[in-house]
Amino acid sequence: MRRGTEQAQNLGPRTIPALHIDEPEVSIDPGDGHLEALARQTIAALIKYPHAIVISGTRAAAGADGMPDVVTLARAITHLLGGRSIWARFSFTEIKVNPAINTIGRVGTNYSQTHAGIAPHSDSSWLQSPPNLWGLQCVEADQSGGDTLIVPVEDILRRLSKATIQALRQPVFPFADGVFKPVLSGRRGDQRISYYDAQLSKGATTQQDSLDGTSQSALHELGQAVSDPEIALRLKLEAGDLVFMNNHKALHGRTAFIEESGRLLFRLRANVDFPTSQLSFNPIYQRILKRVRHRNTYFQTTGPDCFEAVFMNSKGIFSKQTMTSTEGLIEFANTMLRQGQFSLAVPAFEEVLHQMPKNLDASRSLSCLLEHLGEREKAELVLKQAVAVTPYQVSGDLRAGLPVILRTRGLKNRDRKLRRRINDYVARLSGGHYSLKHLLNGEEVNVIVMNLYDNSLNLAFPAPPFHLLLNTLSVPERMEDELEVLVKLLERYPGIPVINHPARIMLTTREENYRRLSTLDGVVFPKTIRFSHTGNALYGPLDRMRAAELQFPMILRPTTTHTGLGVALISDVNEFGNYLASHGPGRYYAIAYHNLKDERGLFNKLRAFSIDGNWYPVTNAYHRDWMVHSFDRYHKMKTDSDLQQEEKSFLRDMVSYIGSNNMKRLERIEKIIGLDFFGIDFTVLPDGRLFVFECNAAMRHHFDHAESFPYTAPASHAVTDAFGEMITRRLSRHAGHSDCS
Repeated sequence: MRRGTEQAQNLGPRTIPALHIDEPEVSIDPGDGHLEALARQTIAALIKYPHAIVISGTRAAAGADGMPDVVTLARAITHLLGGRSIWARFSFTEIKVNPAINTIGRVGTNYSQTHAGIAPHSDSSWLQSPPNLWGLQCVEADQSGGDTLIVPVEDILRRLSKATIQALRQPVFPFADGVFKPVLSGRRGDQRISYYDAQLSKGATTQQDSLDGTSQSALHELGQAVSDPEIALRLKLEAGDLVFMNNHKALHGRTAFIEESGRLLFRLRANVDFPTSQLSFNPIYQRILKRVRHRNTYFQTTGPDCFEAVFMNSKGIFSKQTMTSTEGLIEFANTMLRQGQFSLAVPAFEEVLHQMPKNLDASRSLSCLLEHLGEREKAELVLKQAVAVTPYQVSGDLRAGLPVILRTRGLKNRDRKLRRRINDYVARLSGGHYSLKHLLNGEEVNVIVMNLYDNSLNLAFPAPPFHLLLNTLSVPERMEDELEVLVKLLERYPGIPVINHPARIMLTTREENYRRLSTLDGVVFPKTIRFSHTGNALYGPLDRMRAAELQFPMILRPTTTHTGLGVALISDVNEFGNYLASHGPGRYYAIAYHNLKDERGLFNKLRAFSIDGNWYPVTNAYHRDWMVHSFDRYHKMKTDSDLQQEEKSFLRDMVSYIGSNNMKRLERIEKIIGLDFFGIDFTVLPDGRLFVFECNAAMRHHFDHAESFPYTAPASHAVTDAFGEMITRRLSRHAGHSDCS
């Protein structure tokens, strides 16, 4: 390959830089001496306006090594910036028309596979930290349309008012479930943007009260600016053209083209550590960069308990850090995670686990990091290996004279997330369990955590000596494998007491609860249908709805979520298709919607816990929206003394509030569910019947609202006390029996 040269054309502030390979028959090949020069020129273009570059004259398909040129150049960019190819985590996708999905409006990757135009947006904006390197390789162009649009952040900022810019910098915008972040970020001279109108509209629908009027007005002004045809730089890609863009500094879109088009693009995404434009390639930077390339790594082990890392600090220059102990390595790994230096955090945590394979905190953090970077299979493998080396976990020494409780914890199918807080990141595993934080007093018992991953009994048996199995697995749709292990384990220990037997938990799916509870006299349980979506045609799911006589409007939700995540009210077929398009292939519940708004325009939800056969009231919440959560009390109830009095009456005397007939119905439900601990969300209909929203052990017991609503504290304390007394009864009932071993 010859050295790339600028084309003889005006490269003014409104022109995308263009490079051309002099000899088209020679492609970008690894080991070519000019590849590094091309990578350097590409980086220089991406860190300054307009944050994009076009490279023509490359080969349309794969290079000599079988690798598409867009990947080869991206690897060279990563190598030039100090990263080993093993850490160059690329997402690579073919983009071509798929006629099977053209009938329903789509977003994201699905929408890109239609022939429709796409408004300027950020790629992967639903992630808390989207990849910043974005590239396309044109294999087959469409001459009738499909132009690529690039909108630099600087051009957007010039069209926005100061008030709008300030509003868009607030971390309140709902890009996805649990992902709230600013649209604009970065310092002066290094402004960044993350924006996708379709994702934000979906997020605003599911989080209806999350945006105030100022934020909504700011989004509207931004949408008008971005949709102006004059703002975008336009490219007509031909076969063999590459385009790279800094996804944090510019938006991209495309014009429409014909439906029968054979247009084919390769798309690449990656995370790299770009330097700032001010420090891009000065002599000091080059010398440091040369040292980094010579070592060919950001992170390395230099000796027993000695480690070295080179990384770019917040000022855009490289820093060096040496660690001389495993404790220092752990602190470094955690610091890199908190600061968002993921390319360093990953190898650091891998080295921690190489030296300390039983460090479950490191396994959790690494798994969340890999999930965040799109490596789901590796993220799962990390947790599976963690269980293999640590099936049972004890914090400290077992204290003599105290009973031993075996508490379950499943690690397969957990939600692995890096949660962005105000100033840092934190790794979190969530889902599938109920919390013991306010239920179990660890000072009075010894607790051994039983870690589970799949349905193999090999690791779980034999168990260490214990007196009680406390099963916290609560979502059968998510924890099926782990629950099967527990069933097998208890067959080996038939005399041991159990709280929440796994076989009974497995019967508490929403569909099974509908089957068991909907036939009870005086109880209404909305029709609930489980179905699968393959990501292709909607005929199967819609036929399933028609066969079950389930009409619109209906509620859709993923089978594995709780706390309202992914829940939406669907009015028609179009919304049905859009919902499945945005959530992707998987298993879902369709639930009949009942409009339960009262004469005041409010919706009501009561919650009670069943503990060892007795009922304990905890919530009587009102909200303007049909989906009521306990935190919704701050919207209406905070300033409404009458509604607070309603809740006080329920908490003070549940029997009088809902009536003796409904208490008998709850007692009947308790017998059917058969669990030692679970919760029920319900309301009382105007005709006196009991309407059940859901009934399972996945409900969290907490004191989150006790400060703002002090009258709720006694009821919450009653739940805590009742759970502790149940533990005591179970242990004392078997005090004369020998340990399970």
